[in-house]
Parts: sequence; structure tokens; C-alpha cells
Amino acid sequence: LKRNCNIISGNHERIFLEYLNKEDSKIDKKYGSCFKKYKNEFDSELTEYIKSLPEYLNLEIDNIKFGLYHGSNFDSDFYVYPTEDRGVLDEFSKSDSDVIFIGHSHYPFMFNSGGKTIINVGSVGQSRVVGGIASWGVFDTSNSVYIPKTTLYDVSKVIEKIEELEKGKYLELILKRNNIHFEA
Repeated sequence: LKRNCNIISGNHERIFLEYLNKEDSKIDKKYGSCFKKYKNEFDSELTEYIKSLPEYLNLEIDNIKFGLYHGSNFDSDFYVYPTEDRGVLDEFSKSDSDVIFIGHSHYPFMFNSGGKTIINVGSVGQSRVVGGIASWGVFDTSNSVYIPKTTLYDVSKVIEKIEELEKGKYLELILKRNNIHFEA
């Protein structure tokens, strides 16, 4: 597996690794059959790669210090929302990074705290704002500008497959969230 990018693990990678050791009906009930599918279909090289992913990364590009965290620099599973209390947001100022990227809550937003820029890019697959919109962005290191981007994608085939195979509705509800194509 050759990749020219920096990747960190998140809660779903940890759930997958937990599932490898012991299939769990609670995980199946919430997430459907995806982890069973991954367990059966991922080759050993991909599984080992997932095991090797760091929980966070600190790197420097063009003299800008970046921190990549799933949840936050103080807790990888902490959900940071756009409505977060200022005291919690100020915890990010303790980081050595100039720019901090997070994503666990799947809500895109940006804020500044203690001279740090904190960016939640949102989610490319399970937006909590509108199902069927991938949120991502580009950070230009030449001028320190973050440009948020969105891409529409059709979730209908995924939803059809979920309805066909699954009993749980967790992912289906996320994919339909605020999407006018699924409004009653």
C-alpha cells in the first residue's frame, strides 16, 4: 500500500481493530454488517496498515506547524461541535501547532483560540449537516488560507443496500439527514 498522504486513526479504525479480536453484536446492531464485511474482505496488508496508523500527527510544512487529531489535542474521542463552550475551545491553545485539524463530530467549522486556527473539515462520507454532501478543504501554506469545499454525491444506492441488508437505521438516518430528496 503506497500512499502520499498523512493519515491518522479514528474511532472507526479502533472499532474495526476491536472487532477483529472479538465480533460484537452491539457493534453489528449499531453499524450494521460493515465491520464484519471489513473483517472478511480486507487483506492482511491493509489490516496491518490500519493497525499502524497513529492516533495523531504533528508535522511541519512550509514553516507552519500542523496538528492532526481525530477528536481534539486532549482527547481523540472528544466531540467538538460548532456550539462548543469557549472554555473547551480554549484547550486547543495549549497545542504547539499553529493549525489544528479535527473531524470526529463530522460538523465543518473553523475558529481561532490563543493564536491557533482550529479546523473541523466535516466528513466526506457521513455529514452531520446534510446527507449526500462531502465536506473537505484545501489549506494553502503560501498564505495560510483554508478554503472549505463541498462535493455532492448520490447516497440513494447506499441507502437501498442498507435497507436490503441491514436491520439498523443508524447510517441510513445520517445519509438522509436534512437531504431534501428524502424529506417526507
